[in-house]
Amino acid sequence: MAEKKAKKITKKPLKKAPAKKAPAKKVAIKKTPVKKALKKNTKKVVKTNTVANDKSKIAPYKPKKNEKYMSAAMKKHFIAVLLLWKEHLKEEMQKTFDHLRAKGETYADPIDRASQEEEFAFELRTRDRERKLINKIAISIEQIKQDEYGWCESCGDEIGIKRLEARPTATHCIDCKTLDEIKEKQLSGWFAPYQNQILINNKKISKFAISIVKDLQNNNFQAYLVGGCVRDLLCGIEPKDFDIATNATPEQIRKIFKASRIIGKRFKLVHVFNRAELIEVATFRSGEDSSNEGSLVKDQAGKILRDNIWGTLEEDTYRRDFTVNALYYCPITQKIEDHNNGKKHIHERVIVSIGDPQKRFAEDPVRSLRAIRFSNKLNFKIDTDIKHAIYDKGSLLLNISNARLFDEFCKIFLNGMAEKNFMKLCTFGLNKYLIGTNPEKNEFTSNLMIEALRNTDRRISNDQSVTPGFLVAALLWPQLIEISNQKGEINLRKFFRSMDRVLRRQQKITAIPRKFHTYIKDIWVLQLKLQSRIGKQPYKTLKHPRFRAAYDFLLIRERASGHRNTLGDWWTNFQKNDDQIKKSLITKLAEENQESNKKFGFSEELR
Repeated sequence: MAEKKAKKITKKPLKKAPAKKAPAKKVAIKKTPVKKALKKNTKKVVKTNTVANDKSKIAPYKPKKNEKYMSAAMKKHFIAVLLLWKEHLKEEMQKTFDHLRAKGETYADPIDRASQEEEFAFELRTRDRERKLINKIAISIEQIKQDEYGWCESCGDEIGIKRLEARPTATHCIDCKTLDEIKEKQLSGWFAPYQNQILINNKKISKFAISIVKDLQNNNFQAYLVGGCVRDLLCGIEPKDFDIATNATPEQIRKIFKASRIIGKRFKLVHVFNRAELIEVATFRSGEDSSNEGSLVKDQAGKILRDNIWGTLEEDTYRRDFTVNALYYCPITQKIEDHNNGKKHIHERVIVSIGDPQKRFAEDPVRSLRAIRFSNKLNFKIDTDIKHAIYDKGSLLLNISNARLFDEFCKIFLNGMAEKNFMKLCTFGLNKYLIGTNPEKNEFTSNLMIEALRNTDRRISNDQSVTPGFLVAALLWPQLIEISNQKGEINLRKFFRSMDRVLRRQQKITAIPRKFHTYIKDIWVLQLKLQSRIGKQPYKTLKHPRFRAAYDFLLIRERASGHRNTLGDWWTNFQKNDDQIKKSLITKLAEENQESNKKFGFSEELR
């Protein structure tokens, strides 16, 4: 009997087995409405997109021959395109509203109800994007009225008719937009706010710097790459130099590395060098709340005079200026020490001060210049608190040594972003602490300074050499001709006397090294010699070692004055052609007007 019962028990599950497949068949049957719903959705998506983007009623604009960019006809065309697009978007938004109100009933079946909710959510998202587009269209129309439409907000170049036809609300040219997308990918690719470990490509790090870190760690010291090099690596920028921070004192570092030297009194540092590189190694510094003997030495304004109180890594992070510069990277363990949300602020693309910026900028007023330089270099925004601190503490730059300000002058104006940096310096009123020339003096002065800075940026982008002497000569030129002016003409006696006067005035602001003084004066004097083109004088001028610099400055002056005379063109032809043509150019010029060649006219610049 027991065997029969066992057989009965085993038979029961066999009978129930086919019953398990029945629900699967029912579920498969109920999937068909979902597919139908999805098909309906796709049809509606195509319809809404084609209507929203229907600008084909207006034919693309065909520029006339030699037509000026953003002429009145072009503006009229794009206003019509934008208004038509706006009307289509409003119509679609109304249709969506009516559709949602008409189909507001709920379905009993959960699958049908889910598909309905998905459809409604998709349409609402689409209309939300269109609502934002309407705001952009309104801004674009306002830009057209203010003659600001069609120009790139980043570089200032033409966006182009073709791009505007494809995207009428575009605010950046295709090159700048591409660069922004690349930077965004570089940042989004590594960011992990809750992770301590971030992979940095050690191949982009100096082998010499890595070896220094290893040697310090092998001697039982902490050692990290710190500051700008870590920030640039995370932002996808090739670092120019590498700094190291350690808990070893300068004397201990000096014992480890024979090829090294201790420098500085205010901030003691160690330079470790080999035949090709020089690495700066600094000791961790303590904050004001340090338990170490001694304290920070400050003046009455709060400026730090001496800071050689050693501390820990945590204390050192709070002694740095901005959070994006307070990142410590160990190339051995590939870990980043971040105590101030520096990674987060890099991802958010914002410059944030460590601690109260009012206090920190009083400790070192140069931080206001650094904030401006970093914001343009990295394309980051400046935190609101920092902006207030710049306005409040900017005048403290008067207490900074002229030698240090010249160093900042070179960093700001010789980094490929001179024009942007200068414009932002003028916005905060800091330009007067680096250059004595007032850009608001007259239109020529403003144009000349912008053209000189723009020329410097262009040369750096083309991998051409630049020198601070040329830039200083260009920026100080308006001061020189102003004090040498006599009835619209240059007084030669005043001109030569004033050169030293102008340089001495600038020397009080930024310490211009003596090696640049002769260079600057040669460029100024050659501006007079370039006017004289009689006899053998052009040949002598052409052989001058500073001729090329003086010629480039002549072209900048002509562009700034808006008066394209024949002087620049004449010297361009004189350089390129052979001796026979050179003689003919001189002869032709002498026959036309001999008297004009003897005068040094700068009337266009003196107005």
